[in-house]
Amino acid sequence: MKKIFIKHRISGYYILMAVMVMTLTACPLLFDEETDKHVSVSGIMLNPSTADLTPGSTLDLTATIEPAKATDRSIVWYSNNIARATIASTGALTAKVTIPASATDGEVIITVSTVDGDRRADCRITVSGGGNNGGNNGGNNGGNSKVAVTKVTVEPSSAKLNIGETVPLKATVEPTNATDKTVAWSTSDASIATVNSAGVVTGVKAGNATITVTTNDGGHKATCQITVTQPEVMLAAGFTHSLALKADGTLWAWGFNEDGELGTGNTTDRATPVKLSLTGVKAIAAGYTHSLALMNDGTVRAWGKNNMGQLGDGSNTNRNAPVQVSGLTNVKAIAAAGDFSLALKNDGTVWAWGRNGSGELGIGSGANRNTPVQITGLSNQVVAIGAGVYHGLAVMNDGTARSWGANPNGELGNGTQTWTYTPGPVSSISGASAITGGLNHSIALLSSGQVRAWGRNDYGQLGDGTKVNKLTPVSVLSITGAKAISTGEYHAVALTTGGDLWVWGSNMYAQLGDGSSNDRPTPYKLLTGIGAMAAGGHHVVIYKTNGEFWAWGRNTYGQVGDGSTQTRNSPVKITL
Repeated sequence: MKKIFIKHRISGYYILMAVMVMTLTACPLLFDEETDKHVSVSGIMLNPSTADLTPGSTLDLTATIEPAKATDRSIVWYSNNIARATIASTGALTAKVTIPASATDGEVIITVSTVDGDRRADCRITVSGGGNNGGNNGGNNGGNSKVAVTKVTVEPSSAKLNIGETVPLKATVEPTNATDKTVAWSTSDASIATVNSAGVVTGVKAGNATITVTTNDGGHKATCQITVTQPEVMLAAGFTHSLALKADGTLWAWGFNEDGELGTGNTTDRATPVKLSLTGVKAIAAGYTHSLALMNDGTVRAWGKNNMGQLGDGSNTNRNAPVQVSGLTNVKAIAAAGDFSLALKNDGTVWAWGRNGSGELGIGSGANRNTPVQITGLSNQVVAIGAGVYHGLAVMNDGTARSWGANPNGELGNGTQTWTYTPGPVSSISGASAITGGLNHSIALLSSGQVRAWGRNDYGQLGDGTKVNKLTPVSVLSITGAKAISTGEYHAVALTTGGDLWVWGSNMYAQLGDGSSNDRPTPYKLLTGIGAMAAGGHHVVIYKTNGEFWAWGRNTYGQVGDGSTQTRNSPVKITL
């Protein structure tokens, strides 16, 4: 038997036939050796079935005939566009595809079929990096020469993410008309951070790793330095309930639950923490009797009391399990107090929903809202948000602050006691990084680590050493190096970068945790080694850097979480 190749043009296609010419002594090969009968081809497959190629490249194809004992295994190869790809047989069942250097961008189909045409298989090839589709002379390089890569860059050049979070990287190959713009991604340590073929990095464990992007020719590289951190523990406290988001991503709740604010699916109070089924949570917040969760995907969940629309799901029905806040995406921060809620989006806009009787939504006077509405008076320049019981707060990208809502005690900080239904400036605040509010007072954290306060001060909640209301911000005494602040109704707490916890204000329900019931108009350093904290209505919850959770204060509904309903005037350990 010998094999000859015949090139023939049929209906515009060039085909290359591999034809077997046999002598009489080869005849037994045409039959099944056992049955001495002709065996027909039942199928043909082609590997690979798809490919992405560039001008000047080649690809080997292999055909598989079924069954293996088929009598006639002769096949035909052809291309539907020989200007874009040619095909040449290299064996009985193999062939080589060649993409001409002058090939234009587009798709070409390589087909293999049995001689009788009854069975066929295709390989779809996408050619890119060549000229335009208008012809062989199109494209930035004239379609006749290869344009080499000169540089590759990656954005961002560094990134920080928590374990389990992802960040997309973007590679840019120069020049833009380079023939082969293919890149490969790799990581220096897959136990810390992985990267997929699309450049998406995932944090695995705490540490540092280098992500490298390399051009296909291997001659150009760029790197991104990745820092993976352990997620921080987050705490939130409502009037009589508490929330904790642990580093392992689990969410816990305890305390009062008459309106479903614990999110357990029922309305039973819990004097010890219970783990919720909600996962994928990034941040938490609590109002008087409702709760919020910011999800990793930028949406928001809410549960609890909803008589004012504070859950934002378009209804006024209480929810004892999380529901999605309507229409919110790309959210990066949340805040809640009283009976309303706030969300800050990645684009710097602020959205509000819930009670609006005192103008706390910042949209002018009017009805409550049970779906989010944008606070247009803040434009898209907000970097942080906060909420008091009846007023809203925001930090702008220039470090100044805005406030709106009720103002009977000067909590808006504008030098008056006039209520304002749209955002206005807080006097003499600059360099602010965070902001929050209590019942009728407000506190701002400055990037310098100092703290400012204004508004009601009858319990010393402003921390300025007096019990006199202030209509404009004053300095909170004693505290330096603060990194976080939180307020209850009439008390406040601050956490420093060194882990010191300071408390001040009302102590009528032992919420200062100092073993007494005496108010403190000047901050008092209560504890050290603290990693996170939150002030509720009249209680405080903390997380120690050694991994323990503690709480104290009013405990009527089990909001302290120690299994009792007894008020605690000093810290008690709770189990999560």
